[in-house]
Amino acid sequence: MKLPYRVGDSFELPLGTGESIAATIVACNHHVVEIAVADLALRAYDEALVLHRWQTCHPGPSSFDFAPLGRYAQDDRVVGAAHAERIVAAHLGKVAFEDAALAVYEISDGVTSAWLEELPHGALLSWTRPLTPEALERVRAHAASRAGVQLQLRGAAAAQAAAFADVRLGALTLAGSCATAMRFERITELTIDAPFEQSALAEAFPNVRFLRVAAGAKRIDFHAIAKASNLERLDCSHVSAEIGATLEPLATLPSLRALRLARVEGLHTLRGIEGLPLLDTLCVEHQHLDTLAPLPACTSLEQLELLGMWQYTIGELAWIHALPRLFRTEIDIGGRRKNLELYRRGRFAYPWPAFS
Repeated sequence: MKLPYRVGDSFELPLGTGESIAATIVACNHHVVEIAVADLALRAYDEALVLHRWQTCHPGPSSFDFAPLGRYAQDDRVVGAAHAERIVAAHLGKVAFEDAALAVYEISDGVTSAWLEELPHGALLSWTRPLTPEALERVRAHAASRAGVQLQLRGAAAAQAAAFADVRLGALTLAGSCATAMRFERITELTIDAPFEQSALAEAFPNVRFLRVAAGAKRIDFHAIAKASNLERLDCSHVSAEIGATLEPLATLPSLRALRLARVEGLHTLRGIEGLPLLDTLCVEHQHLDTLAPLPACTSLEQLELLGMWQYTIGELAWIHALPRLFRTEIDIGGRRKNLELYRRGRFAYPWPAFS
């Protein structure tokens, strides 16, 4: 399929400050473009051009003498659009970005307090085998004295979660079986990646605000989750719901603002989602839905992603142009030309303008 750009076209690359800079396509190769901008050469995925994130391509001369893809690149990485923009903006001194790389540290019985003190802020501490009481106390004391510590308890180590019941952690991941009679009043960000009695969720984690239910949990119980009254963000992926499940139980959550549903088996309708008055961010990925009918009524949406929804046509998505608050969308309904046409008809910007 003919792409909406060619070697030699130029476009405006935003810098995140309201400014932009001219960039030129010097090579293309199967969903990857090499761009020359300022004195840099970067390899980037082409979605930014296909979806008009980078506006607007201007045709250049009729012939070019560029080397094959890769010769001009600074390294072998292929980066996304937002990453490319950060690289260029930082290179030009426009914005100082600091990549927040997740630092994961495997903990063993030999861990010392001195070593723990050297860890960066927000480090993720992970272990699978239960620690000795002495090592566990050292980790607990460190987590209690350092803000933002994250824990990932895998396998049999999940049974030691109770030692942190009174600690304000940055985040907790349970990737193993643990007792459901615990109560963690200071946990606000939780990932469940193992079978867990979800009916006990609200009692065990009364103040959770961000909840991920991942593949290891096997199933999702929307009725149980709806009892977590402080929930603001919910991410469900690669789990199964009961046959005939709907999102209607979530309508009782007064603060739910962000929802992600990815490959949730058994969920074939979004019915009930219109009952979430504060929902501003929705991502639906690879869901076999009977209809998108409830979505046009979600007038509070500001960001919307529908990915891998190839069964739908442009006409069936026309309602997105009428959502009054929508300023960012990423729609994948199959076929580059179909998606491009949908974006051409849209009034929203990508990236979106700065809001005061």
